[in-house]
Amino acid sequence: MSGQGRRTVKVFAALQARLWLMWALVGVIALIAVTGLLRLRFDDELIRFFDSDIAAFEDYVALARSFEGDTNDVIVLVEAEDVAAPEVAGALSDFVLDAQFVPGVRAVISPLSLRVDGPAGPEPLFPYPPVGADEMTARLDAAWGRIPALAGLMARDRTALLVVLPITETTAAGAGGRRAQVAAIAALGDRVAAASGAEVRLSGYPVLRDSVARALVRDIVLLNALGVLVGFAIAVATFKSVRLALLTLPGPVMGAALTVGLHGHFGVAINTITITLPVLVLVLGTSDAVHIGFERARQGRRDPVRAALRATRRVAVACLFAAITTGIAFAALALSRSAIIAELGRMGMAVTLAASLTVLLTQTTVLATAGRRAWFQ
Repeated sequence: MSGQGRRTVKVFAALQARLWLMWALVGVIALIAVTGLLRLRFDDELIRFFDSDIAAFEDYVALARSFEGDTNDVIVLVEAEDVAAPEVAGALSDFVLDAQFVPGVRAVISPLSLRVDGPAGPEPLFPYPPVGADEMTARLDAAWGRIPALAGLMARDRTALLVVLPITETTAAGAGGRRAQVAAIAALGDRVAAASGAEVRLSGYPVLRDSVARALVRDIVLLNALGVLVGFAIAVATFKSVRLALLTLPGPVMGAALTVGLHGHFGVAINTITITLPVLVLVLGTSDAVHIGFERARQGRRDPVRAALRATRRVAVACLFAAITTGIAFAALALSRSAIIAELGRMGMAVTLAASLTVLLTQTTVLATAGRRAWFQ
């Protein structure tokens, strides 16, 4: 073999080794993203929207420390034609008893907890087994003026009744434990509805937090799925090829996955503001991937690895400057006095540059590998 031939073989061997190295780096990034996703938390603390260093919020914090609030109360609203009817009262008695065994429920406050004077001393306002409708009506009418708490827990016409369940966090971590508590209480409420025909609804801050956490999980999946579909549609229209459009997806998707994964590794929970960061990364990453694809097309039938590397070098500066400019904009947010806005700024700075580098590496690797296929040529 001539000297020129040996040099050519060495060049191709070096490019081949470089491709394997790039795939290894992509695998490391994927591993970081997956392990971060496993540690991801969703921030359902609505009070964090007001968290700042202003005097009004500090006064609120001091007040909250001095007085116990009702932020851990689950409110159960029971509505029926007559909540004192025997079938409803019996189902409610079972609910009150079973609710005390739900992990984390500290107490049960309801009209069924109230007591009145009886012939043999204090006795429950709602006897068990339940008494007839006429006798129950007489008991409630007699107790209405003597027990002030009754007016706060039951409507005068007996069409609505409240059960208050103060809860504490269980040993289960974070939102998962609270979700189990709310689900257990909701299941008991469904039993009341099935047994008596009454309508049972849950409210209170723990229920609201659980709804927010569920909405965040649903939204992050929906928004990123829509982002991928829109990016794919744009790539199809740009390249006029479904196969080439599919090749633009790995980089943006990997960048978005890394963005979410870094939240898990940094211990920063996804909230209703930072949920927009993966979508932003998808937008920037799709633009970068399309530009790299165009530059790769200009390289024609050259060696696939060398052509992909050259295409990336041509657009990398512009892509990185776009990421840096976006990061600087997020840096301004990091100076905000609002804790949640400042957190968005810090994470925005970190993920935009990391995601941009990820997109450049992933797209180069994918195009270098796909360039060996005849259909790509």
